Amino acid sequence: MRERYNPEGADVGISATTLCNPIQQTILKQRHPDKLKVFDVSDRFWSFLGAIAHQVLSEHGRDDALVETRFFAEAHGKVVSGQTDHYCGEIITDYKCTKAYKVMKGDFTDWERQTNLYAWLAETNGWPVTGLRVFAFIRDWSQRNLYQKGYPPCPIVELPLPLWPKEQQHRFVSDRVKALLLAEQDHDHELPECTQREMWQDARDWAVVKEGGKRAVKCYDNEEESRTHNFKSGEVLIQRLTSRKRCLNHCAAAPVCSQHARLLLEEGGEPWQQKLVEPVTEEQV
Repeated sequence: MRERYNPEGADVGISATTLCNPIQQTILKQRHPDKLKVFDVSDRFWSFLGAIAHQVLSEHGRDDALVETRFFAEAHGKVVSGQTDHYCGEIITDYKCTKAYKVMKGDFTDWERQTNLYAWLAETNGWPVTGLRVFAFIRDWSQRNLYQKGYPPCPIVELPLPLWPKEQQHRFVSDRVKALLLAEQDHDHELPECTQREMWQDARDWAVVKEGGKRAVKCYDNEEESRTHNFKSGEVLIQRLTSRKRCLNHCAAAPVCSQHARLLLEEGGEPWQQKLVEPVTEEQV
């Protein structure tokens, strides 16, 4: 259950993880430590295995590498820090345990932001960075799924990430620290709400339904395909979203989050949400 990156009692200031996390989540966890969701130790099983992988890899870094090194810098009068897994030859390498779906989806925005924050910290401390990459360990990899388009060819894949210009890195850190400091002055219900991405909510499908109905006439994997549908009068296009996985299963601040409480009421017990993409009128038909 122990947080490996932020040991208890260690003065790490604002960590890179904190800066990349939703601001609402961060503030609520700070304000209500006695009301947070209590996770069972079994809920941390995959994090536990990830910690083992990090430990083993940290023992086998190159002799000229910086391994599990924490860098410190300052932004808006606050200490910012981040611990890199491996730095060598001006390349920052981060290790991630993840699922095959994430690699297939190809959306690494969260990793890109985190590693560029590490790059800013390293550069600020005099360690130049010319490249970023992630070694992804696919915990649910299966050879029988290799036929799927974009499926990882093996359980370990190297993923190069874009290195932002120094000005963009500095602006990102500055904006996040400033937003965090401003949010500290807000009441709980006024905090910046989490985005769909921050709630780990994806598009499930695009469904054509009769207006006022729930059952889909036809479903499409993407919006482009859905536009080819021969719409009839009274049919509308709905984007159906997956459940808010982070809120429901991984956010300790959920019990004290007004946004989460409101969304639960709006969802009405449905495992997914939906939103109208574009109404189809008589004229359009």
